[in-house]
Amino acid sequence: MLDSDASGDVSGTVLGTFDIFRGLNIAKRELIARELRMSQINKGQFIITNNSAGDDVYFLISGRVRVCTLSQAGKQVHFEELLPGMMFGELSAIDGLQRSSDCLSMEDCNLVLMSSEQFNNVIRKYAEVQQYVLLRLASMVRGNMQKVFEFSTLSVVQRIHCELLRLASDANADTSEIVLISAPTHAEIASRVSTHREAVTRELKSLESSGLITWKKNDYVIHDVVKLSELAFSKQ
Repeated sequence: MLDSDASGDVSGTVLGTFDIFRGLNIAKRELIARELRMSQINKGQFIITNNSAGDDVYFLISGRVRVCTLSQAGKQVHFEELLPGMMFGELSAIDGLQRSSDCLSMEDCNLVLMSSEQFNNVIRKYAEVQQYVLLRLASMVRGNMQKVFEFSTLSVVQRIHCELLRLASDANADTSEIVLISAPTHAEIASRVSTHREAVTRELKSLESSGLITWKKNDYVIHDVVKLSELAFSKQ
């Protein structure tokens, strides 16, 4: 787990790289930054562990963090992939309960830490921050509802298609052909859609053969989002 004694200077400029604080002017961000601390953590380390105590909120400056948990059988269940500019740990800061998931560093990470007390004070004091937190919580609920629907009603192949569509959506492109800067491994996709790696490999090869995607290292392209969407929700 992360060293709770980590320290370092945090600036208002650094806080401006996070969506939650972008609505605040530099003077307000500098005021908030005075009580924050920075930390570095190596790849492969747990920052938060499921059911543990602790209620700090974390802000990711650089690196990548996976939000997941392990089933009783030891299978990793994937919830979210966090990139620079995002925060995590806010649920325990809000409700005071134990951590609800594991947060694992997938790369070396630079982090900003905020105590739960300060986090709640900032929410109460700044309407812009409060609005962002509400929108993030609403987005989390909607995303989880969508995944419950997919797991309950769609086949494994359809769930793989839906995960590809989410990757396309995250790319923020407005064309039918989407070029991805990076892509999860076959095993990572399998974890996200609750299947095994072989099923993902088989379906990605099928989609490549049909010309819908290109899925090679440094060359990840979804060529026809519309057709992929039709496949995802067609009766099989």
